Amino acid sequence: MALAGVSLGSNMGDRQAQLKEAAAQMEVAGLRILKYSMIHETNPVGFTSANMFFNQCILAATPHSPLDILEILMRIEQKAGRLRSKGVLSDRPLDLDLLFYDDKIINTERLTLPHPRMHEREFVLRPLQEIYPHWQHPVLGLGIADMLSKSFFTKQM
Repeated sequence: MALAGVSLGSNMGDRQAQLKEAAAQMEVAGLRILKYSMIHETNPVGFTSANMFFNQCILAATPHSPLDILEILMRIEQKAGRLRSKGVLSDRPLDLDLLFYDDKIINTERLTLPHPRMHEREFVLRPLQEIYPHWQHPVLGLGIADMLSKSFFTKQM
């Protein structure tokens, strides 16, 4: 079993219900959720919207490969009504990102792990710190507290 970190976000519809349903679908698909962070309400990052996000992170044990998890997450997003436009950020009922998979470093056209922008996203790091405070970024060599103390991002919370 591998440990996987997943970021969940929603800024459309019943945001809390979207996160809860996504987690339930992940469990059904074989991601055994070990820990849930609190839900954080945050401003959109990378685009302007009046709709605030609910963000959460989960820590899961899974037998699935990273690419299998990516496919699972994309199916769950699609089922929730997520429409993807290449390079365009907008409001969305559900946004699921695979943050890490054990300490694997993957850099392919389809998947980059750890998530390439997680260290720039306070809305990811704060909830992740709640559930896995001692995680080390295998590329940057920094812990979560170190990443939060750096000026990688503009304060969003």
